[in-house]
Amino acid sequence: MPRADWQFIGDLLFPLPALPEQCAIVRYLRYVDRRIRRYVSAKRRLIALLEEEKQAIVNQAVTRGLDPSVRLKPSGVEWLGDVPEHWEVLPNRGVLKLKKEAVGSRSDEYALLSLTKQGIIPRNAEIAKGKFPASFNTYQVVFPGDLIFCLFDIDETPRTVGISSKEGMVTGAYTRFVCVDESTARFVYLLYRSLDDRKALKPLYSGLRKSIATQIFLSAKLALPPAYERTTIVEHVEKATADIDAAISRARRQIELVQEYRTRLIADVVTGKVDVREAAALQPEEADEPEPIDEDGLVPDNGDGDFHDASEPEEDPENEMSA
Repeated sequence: MPRADWQFIGDLLFPLPALPEQCAIVRYLRYVDRRIRRYVSAKRRLIALLEEEKQAIVNQAVTRGLDPSVRLKPSGVEWLGDVPEHWEVLPNRGVLKLKKEAVGSRSDEYALLSLTKQGIIPRNAEIAKGKFPASFNTYQVVFPGDLIFCLFDIDETPRTVGISSKEGMVTGAYTRFVCVDESTARFVYLLYRSLDDRKALKPLYSGLRKSIATQIFLSAKLALPPAYERTTIVEHVEKATADIDAAISRARRQIELVQEYRTRLIADVVTGKVDVREAAALQPEEADEPEPIDEDGLVPDNGDGDFHDASEPEEDPENEMSA
């Protein structure tokens, strides 16, 4: 605020309670804040455990299948290990077809989509956090069933693969693939989501940005079950993880609600809308301080302390050239 000089700030009025009431307010809010932080910490541990359980289910299904007695064979691929004997091991280019279509001047005709840990979701550039270009002309068209990969800064990206359920546009820095059919696309998505969770593709990284050139990625191999089995595996994973996803969503919503409550409570107490003097006198002493509450999905931007949505990368010239 360029016009907010000290004379302006110094003349502002604010309500100041007597010192004993100030102390009571601080004591009360510290106590409530500690309890809320413990609650949030417990919920985040629960989410982490549920995510681990989900990852185990997905990884088992997409690398070993659903029959525990099936005979295995070496895949010859470091990040896959042994796979069912009847599965075909083939390069990604045998399954994935590279596609790119810039929206050009038609950007206002497409919904803005972004690759996040929760999948490919719609975004509103006017209210969303993150960096956006002055023009979306270089963004690319996405259709339902398309696979979207972020093949650079992989270790720093919350999610490197997603499958779109909507038509829209995503940044041109992402790499878009299509599959021959839906069951193949969903299986490939589950496989690479599992590999992403384990950051198993490190042998393919190159450069300081820990990126994977598009042609290198297309030459990398995957293990693909027969069509009937792909469908069965996808249906099994979706059914087995549905309750886990619901529990994770509930826990995240509970965190949001308690943080909203915390913000509102602090505002009401420090402005005198709620008298906490008696409540503060009854609270026990607590010495321990749990970890602070942070914002999910936000990471420091280039170490300068500013925060941005890590799901929306800038255009990557190296990746574009390799494509």
